[in-house]
Amino acid sequence: MIFKHGDGARPSAANDPRMLQQALNAAGYGVFLYDAASGQMSLDARTRELFGVPHLDSAQPADIMIQLAHEEDRAWVARAASEALNPNGSGTYTVEHRTLMQDGSVRWVAVNGRTEFETTGDERRAVLTCGVVRDVTEERAIMDELMVAQTNLATAVEAANLGIFQSDFISNTSSWDRRAVMLFGADVEGAQLGEQEIFESIHPDDYEEVMAAIQRSMDPDGDGEYKADHRIKGADGEFRWIGVRGKTEFGVQKGERAPLYQRGVVFDRTEDKMREEQSALHVREMNHRVKNTLSLVTSIMNQTLRSSEDLDDFREKFSGRVGAISSVHSIIVDGTSTPARLRDLIESQVTPYVPDTGDCLEVSGEQVQLTAERARALVLVLHELATNASKYGALSVAEGKVRIAWERVREDGHDFVDIRWEEVGGPAVSTPERTGFGSKLIMSLLGKGDGSFAKTDYLPGGVQVYMRVGLEAD
Repeated sequence: MIFKHGDGARPSAANDPRMLQQALNAAGYGVFLYDAASGQMSLDARTRELFGVPHLDSAQPADIMIQLAHEEDRAWVARAASEALNPNGSGTYTVEHRTLMQDGSVRWVAVNGRTEFETTGDERRAVLTCGVVRDVTEERAIMDELMVAQTNLATAVEAANLGIFQSDFISNTSSWDRRAVMLFGADVEGAQLGEQEIFESIHPDDYEEVMAAIQRSMDPDGDGEYKADHRIKGADGEFRWIGVRGKTEFGVQKGERAPLYQRGVVFDRTEDKMREEQSALHVREMNHRVKNTLSLVTSIMNQTLRSSEDLDDFREKFSGRVGAISSVHSIIVDGTSTPARLRDLIESQVTPYVPDTGDCLEVSGEQVQLTAERARALVLVLHELATNASKYGALSVAEGKVRIAWERVREDGHDFVDIRWEEVGGPAVSTPERTGFGSKLIMSLLGKGDGSFAKTDYLPGGVQVYMRVGLEAD
């Protein structure tokens, strides 16, 4: 056996077995040999070192490598060794297992061997098993770290509800995980997304912008960043928003820099877009309200000047009315979660618009409380109605009047308050040719799909608005 030479002789030729052993040892490999006839296992010095028993003799019992395996790995290592000696098997012995060092540390070794068989008559039996051993402790540690990193990444991706994709520009193919497929509108398990399916799912109004973003990400002179937010058509035929973020990897193709791969993530942007649209609506509404408020303050100032006896009287009346207007903004901006009484809400928001002369406001209804969210929405609606009434409707003339009445109702197991706004005695009213900002605002705030809605009638005698507002259960 090649590792039994102890006379210090040098290899005489490149095919000398000792040359092979020295090369293997130089590469960190140990060598072992099992002789079926003698039932002995021969281990070279490197193998004994790797198994943590450098003090043992080279010749050992047949099961020595099994006994030196970690106790938790010993059973399946024995099965692998038995299978390698099976005359009906392939004779291959390939295992990775732990060994326990003398200092108590654990080392991983990879063992690869091959059994030679001979046939005598009809009998085939194992003759010799020879193989190598190498230390894979660092490799296993790296693999464990990679497994942990992959698990952490997979967990983070799942928690963030992200889909993952990769595009191969060389083969012109793309691969998508299940989440990405679903986000792009497919609901079939294992569905494949090709270029045609992806492009057909994009909303026509977003198509050109998406194509431009793709081209920029593939530009060899660019940074390879791909960023797009667009609508896609789902399996149910409805459109929703998705976000796509990717990074292109460039390389050399035919002597020029060219895109090779693009990897990235896909995520649902529908709720974000709804919030952005709602925020934009509120910004537009606030701008609209600021203009109305400035106009209202000017009107109140002029009206107060005409009806005030002196400067002190003017200061008192004007300060009170401007303070009432300020309370409207406070309810909207403060974000309080305290329930609001409907009567207080109506009176505080409409009173600043009522002229000094005449009994212009009638309010009637039982006690009803609204949540902060409902109160803020209704404040905006009442502000719009009162502003219009003071500019063009019943509150713009002395003989005009606004009647506001409400009652609680229950329908299909849900509680509502029905509110009626009625203007009488004002200028003649006609139906507008187009829906104004105020009407759109009312519908957007009250028409939220929970049974709340608003309906406006432009009657000759004055505007009438019927509103149904959802209530929290008592």
